[in-house]
Amino acid sequence: YMEAIRGNTEKMQQVVDQFNEFFLAAVTKNRGSKLKVAQDKWGTGKMFFAQEAIDIGLADHIITLDDYLQSIFNEYGPKK
Repeated sequence: YMEAIRGNTEKMQQVVDQFNEFFLAAVTKNRGSKLKVAQDKWGTGKMFFAQEAIDIGLADHIITLDDYLQSIFNEYGPKK
């Protein structure tokens, strides 16, 4: 970290590149055939609005955070 502050970013860049490769591989593995465009379109670090993420296969649908948390609780929470 201190070396990067001084301008020597090579070691920090190696770590960032390794995390990036891990992330890209995880998205490819977990989204698989749902991805509708090549990695050079979605794997750039660009942020996508929800509908665009759906259109290219990075997301399945749009729900609120409250609805998502409720669905997790319903699936994994205590059973009655």
